[in-house]
Amino acid sequence: MADARTIMAMACARVPAARQVLRISGPLARPVLEKLQPASRAVFDTPSAVQALSLRLGVLEVPAALWWRKAPRSATGEDCLEVHFPGAPLLAALLRETLLAEGIVDASAGEFTRRALEHGKLDLARAEAVGSLVAAESEAERQRAVFVLEGGLARRLASCTSAIQAVLIPLELGFDFQDDDVEIPLPVDASASLARTAGLLSQLAADTAGPCASSGVPLVVLSGPANAGKSTLFNALSGSERALASPFAGTTRDAVEGQCELDEMLVRLVDTAGSDVVPAAADVEAQARRAAWLAAADLLLEVRAPGQPAARPAARSLPVLTHADLGACPAGVLAVSGLTGKGIPQLRLAMFQRLVPHVSGSVASVRQAEHCRLAAMAVARARTLLGAAGERELAAADLHEALREISAVTGSDAPARLLDRIFSQFCIGK
Repeated sequence: MADARTIMAMACARVPAARQVLRISGPLARPVLEKLQPASRAVFDTPSAVQALSLRLGVLEVPAALWWRKAPRSATGEDCLEVHFPGAPLLAALLRETLLAEGIVDASAGEFTRRALEHGKLDLARAEAVGSLVAAESEAERQRAVFVLEGGLARRLASCTSAIQAVLIPLELGFDFQDDDVEIPLPVDASASLARTAGLLSQLAADTAGPCASSGVPLVVLSGPANAGKSTLFNALSGSERALASPFAGTTRDAVEGQCELDEMLVRLVDTAGSDVVPAAADVEAQARRAAWLAAADLLLEVRAPGQPAARPAARSLPVLTHADLGACPAGVLAVSGLTGKGIPQLRLAMFQRLVPHVSGSVASVRQAEHCRLAAMAVARARTLLGAAGERELAAADLHEALREISAVTGSDAPARLLDRIFSQFCIGK
């Protein structure tokens, strides 16, 4: 693309209205408008400004407002100008003809967003989200586009990249020193980290903003009998001491609210009274509120101490055994200790995997989803190969492949023909 070209496009429909907006980007924005109205020099003396004045279009004096952003502090990274003027289609046509005569040209589809990409103002994922937001036909599609446009996808992919590199770097250092009998250990949580990463990438690829997704923060409620260790676990997950932990039954009467973060996911956390506590008259309202919390929860942590009866299996529940620091734990049970932190990382991973479908927003295009899917498959293969003898070089190759697929989502090395195809689907004014 020739950056020397100065482009223009209407930013709204060409129909009678109170106001029309013409958007201009490129080096001729300032000199041409100064020619049309010398008084506009005042607005161009600052990095950004708004000024009301009149434009001379032939024999007409048209009231207008100029919205100025100087390069590189603009949406496209170039000198940018918006001309706001009365919404008469004939005036719009006259202004366009005047600017064409001065060397400013009509923008092609998506050219404003493409220039933002080429000047580092957007990555390709967010650039695609601009087009998806304009074309959205449902609230779910709008939420997905906004999620990507505001950087949500970039943050999740950055988290995946960091997790992959945390395994790949010591893996490849081990190859460098294998002839010297120097062993470079992998992170102790390498397998769990890769499992979490593959799960996140799969969820992104699967379009998580489905019927079960909500636009709010997922709600996790701790449930279980008295003295199960719910309050201690609540404090461990939330990183606070908001819940009063005590060996005496019935310490928690009303619900206690807090928050915790699972990777990039913010979660509401609620501790409730023991399910086996017989309420006194003063506790009736508290028990009613507990029932309401349980009904609203996206995930129930069914907390039990050793020896307490197990909870009945349910789709929204995740069984958790506490007091893991006091002795051996049964195989296949998610056992934790809120005091020592044992098992907490595994619990957080399990919570994350269960809650991802309840978070609105994933990817903004089929192309992004396909790259996330391929990255998830590569990470899953690498995790399997790490557990096999003599297959670490193949695992490293798969991790490199995953990083390439993630990079393709943001388009750091996107070929021109791919950009042409993507931006050809945009409207002219974007």
